Amino acid sequence: VNEDEENQDTAKIFKGYRPGKLKLSFEEMERQRREDEKRKAEEEARRRIEKEKKAFAEARRNM
Repeated sequence: VNEDEENQDTAKIFKGYRPGKLKLSFEEMERQRREDEKRKAEEEARRRIEKEKKAFAEARRNM
């Protein structure tokens, strides 16, 4: 009888979980990680270009 009760309790606990939910969450986290990396790379490229523009303008003024 106790084993049946435990199985029912376990079934109630896991009823809220869908199959594939963990995989979906991992895929979503991976997608977000890639987007963050892409965004950081784009920001770094913008900063580098801005720095080069300033250096070029400074060099032109010093000519």
